[in-house]
Amino acid sequence: MPSNRNHAPAGDPVKSDSARAGADEKRLRILEAARAVCGRLGYEAATMDAVAAEARVSKGTLYNHFDGKEDLFASTVLQEYDAGELRIAAHVGPGEDPVARLEGLLSAMVESFPAIAAGMMVNLQVWAVVSRDTEARRRMFEDLSARYARAGEALRATLRAGREAGRFRDDFDVDAVADGVAALFDGFVYRSVFDPENADGRAVAAAFDTLIRERVLRPATPETSR
Repeated sequence: MPSNRNHAPAGDPVKSDSARAGADEKRLRILEAARAVCGRLGYEAATMDAVAAEARVSKGTLYNHFDGKEDLFASTVLQEYDAGELRIAAHVGPGEDPVARLEGLLSAMVESFPAIAAGMMVNLQVWAVVSRDTEARRRMFEDLSARYARAGEALRATLRAGREAGRFRDDFDVDAVADGVAALFDGFVYRSVFDPENADGRAVAAAFDTLIRERVLRPATPETSR
């Protein structure tokens, strides 16, 4: 758990790519269906039959992609974070100006927020189930920790690059700022469950802006503010 199956046939690379794309699209549809069913019925009442019906696939197709119910719903949690990583990769270029790179990275996190927040009730239920099994809990923790570590290192590398290039202030703690960004994001995700009206992408963006403006960016001078 979670599985990472690849059923694309060997042979013609064009056909293999097409088959893989079709399998990926179907897998994504199943994950979206699983979130919808769990959101309506709750984890305990959500069955593989109900997910198959929601996704308009056979029950056998579910088992072609996932080992079982726990694997399926654990994968719904990880898929949201995988999508966030893709957004970060799309925004961040190694040769880009550090200020633009930082803005892009934080924008990617803001863009990821609605989907992660929307799936939080499902995620909490999945965590409750996974936590019953020590080995399953360990694997889930390792999978999520790896994703958090990659996102955190991308942010830290950007902050270090900007400071070394003189684009950022030189008196801030890189780890403290990176941890602050993560804490703000996670805090708003959890708040969205109980106070959705005051926990949306705009609130996340405003909190990021305040932190970065006050702790990272150099104060505006008459020359830079013209």
